[in-house]
Amino acid sequence: MGRRRIGVRFGGGSSLQNDTRMKVNYFNFFSSVHAANYSEVFNGWSGGKVQNYSDIFGHYYLNETTANFYPVINSFQNDDVYSVKAYEGLVPAGSQSREKYNIYRREYQVFQKDGAKKYGYYYLNNFYEDEEHKKIMTPSVGVIYVDIDTKYYYVYSKTLGSYSLTEKARIYQGEWEPVLLGEYLNSTYDYNICNKKTYQYALFVDNGVPSNPKEEETPPFVVFANSDKRYRVWKIDERYPSQGKLIDGSSETSSFLGAGISPKWEDWSICELVPVDREKENSCRGEAYKVDSSQVWHFRFSLETGSEKQNIARSDYQTLGQFPKIGYGSSNYASGDVSALMGSEIICGSKMQYVERLRASRKSPLSSNERVKMLEEWHKFVFSKNPKLLKDIKGQSWIVQIMSSENSVKNFYNEVPDTISFQWKQIQSTQNVMIYSETNTQAGETEAYGEPLYEPVF
Repeated sequence: MGRRRIGVRFGGGSSLQNDTRMKVNYFNFFSSVHAANYSEVFNGWSGGKVQNYSDIFGHYYLNETTANFYPVINSFQNDDVYSVKAYEGLVPAGSQSREKYNIYRREYQVFQKDGAKKYGYYYLNNFYEDEEHKKIMTPSVGVIYVDIDTKYYYVYSKTLGSYSLTEKARIYQGEWEPVLLGEYLNSTYDYNICNKKTYQYALFVDNGVPSNPKEEETPPFVVFANSDKRYRVWKIDERYPSQGKLIDGSSETSSFLGAGISPKWEDWSICELVPVDREKENSCRGEAYKVDSSQVWHFRFSLETGSEKQNIARSDYQTLGQFPKIGYGSSNYASGDVSALMGSEIICGSKMQYVERLRASRKSPLSSNERVKMLEEWHKFVFSKNPKLLKDIKGQSWIVQIMSSENSVKNFYNEVPDTISFQWKQIQSTQNVMIYSETNTQAGETEAYGEPLYEPVF
């Protein structure tokens, strides 16, 4: 990469308030090149340290490694000094990055066996209490011995009568699945994730068609999420694949290491999926859906999900023999039903506590009767022909269609709460499907979660 510096930041984690999504932000490309000769490009800035990067561009990535470098917004293809080829990285231009990129996700987790441990110094198939290797430790079967110097684990094998390396870790790596392909977006949300699973993300710069032999030989540039010094990443030992240790992430390791992201939530949720014509939008194949972040419904209180049914096509045929014959079809899909209170918020410290309102109503009232407005929006949601993404607490997700829905009003309860129930059928698998949102959640809606309702003045 030479003098090039890439800044890519992935925000992780999830909560009840941010609708189970992963947020990804792409920041600016930095170079040690001085920009004095191109001050008109940067609104009069001619190089040097910038106090406020938003004066030059909006989103930026600033830390110890980029504080003394100069941001480059355009690629300057006509100037050798400023020239940025496709394989050299991202170059934001205005509100979008100049180069296309691809994001992939996979399940990723590192497991270790637990057990009683003793710490000492390993030397010539023996363990010693002291660093000078004078006081030998008595071997014990079933105890894990840890070398203080190398951090490697050893066990005593009674059969062989000597110490030997044992597996310290087992790594589970799922198949890579696309999150976004051929995009320019500065930020997005990944919806196609499940509860209590751990994911690893990686971004690849879309080089396109190589224009010269050097580009043909250059491997695609990749940046793993959560790979800076704020995260601990697992580095495998080159000599012993079953060994490894946690190290601090850095720019040097970001091309092959990244910490996992583990979303956690305690409710069911469903959102509408709007099909995306990938070939029409950016000539990139792949099935994709967009999500309206304001149309995510949560089911938390008085939740009952009934039984999940596996629907398969099998028929029996009577024969002249003792037993019937069974015919098998290809159908294999899930179905079920969900029932819960329509609202998903509790207002702390209030007499009412439970409240029914839309997310946008936290910022400003949408009707003089917010509860009826919310019910109307639910009816529109059910009537829509677009598929839906349904997620549960355990860690399952389905692309479904709502087959029927009903609501039941508690007429003489405080604030007249409404229970909604619906029946669903799976219509598609979520594997290798891109489900994302281009728009960010309005900060006011998220911050006002659980805040008191607006009171009428008359």
